[in-house]
Amino acid sequence: MRTALKWTARLLGVVLLLIVIATVATYIIGGSRFGKIYQAQTATLEIRSDSATIARGEHLANINGCKDCHGADLSGGILIDAPPFRVTAANLTAGEGGIGGAYDAVDFDRALRHGVAKSGRALQIMPSGAYHHLSDEDAAAIIAYVQQAPPVDKVLPPTELRPLGRVLAGVGALDLAYEVRTEPARSEPAPPVGPTAEYGEYLA
Repeated sequence: MRTALKWTARLLGVVLLLIVIATVATYIIGGSRFGKIYQAQTATLEIRSDSATIARGEHLANINGCKDCHGADLSGGILIDAPPFRVTAANLTAGEGGIGGAYDAVDFDRALRHGVAKSGRALQIMPSGAYHHLSDEDAAAIIAYVQQAPPVDKVLPPTELRPLGRVLAGVGALDLAYEVRTEPARSEPAPPVGPTAEYGEYLA
């Protein structure tokens, strides 16, 4: 009887040890995936500051949901704050806590159409797939609109992958960087503006 209990205790100990090892391994793997560096193939954009370009950029920002996450004044906010992770939409302005003063046109394009931050890490839940098809001219218009936004002082906590999130990412059950696009974005001009199926498909 004692022998059976001893072997049972040893077996449970081994199982527990394997669980701990597996959890630590997935935690490490999840952290490495979160910190992965991407090399996006960005474009050289011409950023214009005329009123027509700014108006076009604001229109595209409105219909593509930029303000849904970054706010009407583009000062950002916390999108999700849950046990696995906290996701923050950055303050895009040049105010305190904003990235506007540190990001140039290439950095903004990398973020917008590729979902990659200036650091090379993925922007979590950034819907770059919805912007990757935009023409260089339209991407430049959005960037021009963002760059002229009045500065707003708002310091936000960073996006954070918490222990549970690291484990989930390690086993492949969580991927917040699924929208990253490293290949070149669309370079050809957008279809002519008008009530056509072609232009509607482009916007959609």
